[in-house]
Amino acid sequence: MDGQSNQDTSSTVENKRAHESTGDATRTLLGKVKNRQRWASIGKRTYLALVIFSGLFALALLVSRLLGILPDVFDLFSLLAVPLTAFITGLIFHRRFSDVDAARATDHGAKTKDLFLTSAMIDKSPGAYQDIVLNDAEKRAGNVAADNVVPFHWLPRARNSAMVLSLLALGILFLPQLDPFKHGEARAKTQELEKELDRMKKAREARAAQLQRAKIDEKHSAETKAAIDKLKNTFNTMKPEKRQDNFKRLTENQQALGKQWKEKSDKMLRDALERNPSNQRFGMDSPNAQEWKKELLDGKIDKMLGEVNRLKNLAQDIANMPEGAAKKQAQKQLKQGIKELSEFARKEMNSAQLNTALNKALEQLNMANMNGQMAPEAMKELAEQLDLAKMEMQENAQTRRDMQELEKALEALAMAQQCNNQGENGLDGGQCQNPGQTPGEGAGEKGEGSGQMANEQGMTMDEYQEFYEQMLAQQGQGQGQGQGRGQGMKGPGTGEGGEAPEDPTKKNNFKSERSKTALHAGRILMKWETKETAEKGAVAKDYLNHVREVQQGVSEAIVQEQIPPGYHESIQNYFDSLENTSAAPDNAVPDPASNNVQPLTSGSE
Repeated sequence: MDGQSNQDTSSTVENKRAHESTGDATRTLLGKVKNRQRWASIGKRTYLALVIFSGLFALALLVSRLLGILPDVFDLFSLLAVPLTAFITGLIFHRRFSDVDAARATDHGAKTKDLFLTSAMIDKSPGAYQDIVLNDAEKRAGNVAADNVVPFHWLPRARNSAMVLSLLALGILFLPQLDPFKHGEARAKTQELEKELDRMKKAREARAAQLQRAKIDEKHSAETKAAIDKLKNTFNTMKPEKRQDNFKRLTENQQALGKQWKEKSDKMLRDALERNPSNQRFGMDSPNAQEWKKELLDGKIDKMLGEVNRLKNLAQDIANMPEGAAKKQAQKQLKQGIKELSEFARKEMNSAQLNTALNKALEQLNMANMNGQMAPEAMKELAEQLDLAKMEMQENAQTRRDMQELEKALEALAMAQQCNNQGENGLDGGQCQNPGQTPGEGAGEKGEGSGQMANEQGMTMDEYQEFYEQMLAQQGQGQGQGQGRGQGMKGPGTGEGGEAPEDPTKKNNFKSERSKTALHAGRILMKWETKETAEKGAVAKDYLNHVREVQQGVSEAIVQEQIPPGYHESIQNYFDSLENTSAAPDNAVPDPASNNVQPLTSGSE
């Protein structure tokens, strides 16, 4: 490099001296000659580079197509790289010419016997002859053509280059792809795995962003907190003199809470149905699963999150381990841990998203084991996938806590409705603002409050349930201590007598309609009737069987229709009471109008 720099510096000095000593015509001629020399040198170096790069391209093409060792990246577009690279090489490595070189070439082409060379080096010639040489060179320069001095013989090289490139193009188009050593098949699998890993990464990032917006790290979702706060405010602002208004407001809250509970329950049910039943396993749960299950009943997942963190750290350690027995053992532990979490999520958490995240983590672990080149990237994505699994667990736990809180709210609301309907007056919200006080001990004048005092004291749904249970107990005790004088509503011991406070002229929202049966036992394909005395016990047995079919249908309807839990007990108790009639005589049937049994007077079906 130092020698090249010195040569360029000396050429620059010579050019400067020659330029200062020669005339205009001579300088113009020498400049044209030097320029043609430079382009001729670029052409020669480009042609030489084209031949070399074409040979390398042909060799790589043969190795790729016939042996399959190299990936097949050869097409007509890639062929353009050969002439382009050759031209860039020619530009970089062509020869640099000076004015002295141009003068020497001019003397050789014009046969001027070193006239132009002498004029270019006039500063080194004797002073007596300088003017004569320069004048003679100026006269001859006008008669010399630069293209005659340095002609371009480009046609043979261009023809040869075109032939070489054409042969390469034919090889690209028609040379078959062989794979005797199965390298191509391995590369295809690797590319497919890379695409699948990229798809997993994009799906994970989109799901993680969605969960982050949902604020799953909080105890309850925003919509559940808003619904519960609204119900608490309704409890705290009940007015005893506005029983009907209380009923309307409580009903509105009941509908909103029931709808929200049903939506969350539907989601849990859909996730449960999306689980793969073919992966069922029988036997006792592992100790870890038993602990996770106990926590999950309270809406907590602390130990599960700790297990996920342990597996994530293990995955990061595996990515940095050298190949060996220790790494295989760690991979086995990681796989077992993820499978255990996945099995628990499938059986107990009813979360299709969580199960999917853990299954993808297993797939990424398999990718790392299948392909050593992808192992670092796959293990990194596995750790990120476990972070997504943690978020899915938090989302599932939040949904469970929301449902538990909504169930408590619905139960408390049902008791509040009973208190509002059974007492002498409607509910008094002022009593809720003093949760430590026994219901009925004053606070009636606070019914106009806004509920802020209750919110400050943080009254929970459990406290509301306890409060309304005490109120119902007191109302039941008060009714049991009535004098029972007079006919009244014709019930024993239910009050002082007198007519019920009803106004038949008032309009209400009562609507008479026939309910639609949700489930039925099925079609009757054939019926055979006979008129004879039934066998002893046959009618009661048939009746009991029909009652049990109805009870089974009711249970299925409750699950299928996702009835809020506040209604389960009353619905089930009603249909369970039908079975009590099975204690009737064998030849008797129930009378639905009076709940009494009547003797059988006709044959059986």
